[in-house]
Amino acid sequence: MIFGSKNTNILRSIKEDNIKIIEIYKKGNNTFQLYCDVKKSNGTIGHNTNYCLKMLGDTGFNVLIDNREMDIPEVMMDLDEEVILGQIEEAFKKFKKFADIL
Repeated sequence: MIFGSKNTNILRSIKEDNIKIIEIYKKGNNTFQLYCDVKKSNGTIGHNTNYCLKMLGDTGFNVLIDNREMDIPEVMMDLDEEVILGQIEEAFKKFKKFADIL
């Protein structure tokens, strides 16, 4: 589903085995993508491109910071769906605070 407001659009894909959320967030002249793919985000080595904040540039969305750099805990599919969505929502709030600084 896509839910829109003036500065935010959210795409959610919630399935039994995975949850993916993409949120496009506009602040000033910048466009950011907050992204979480629960299944792929766990066990990623290096920069976690599956749970991160990206900024739109000339070459598309580029990773600015991931959940580990922001000390945001990993999310796992073995929790209740509502708990997972709550954790992602809290993480996205932290990512937005970081984006607001830029």
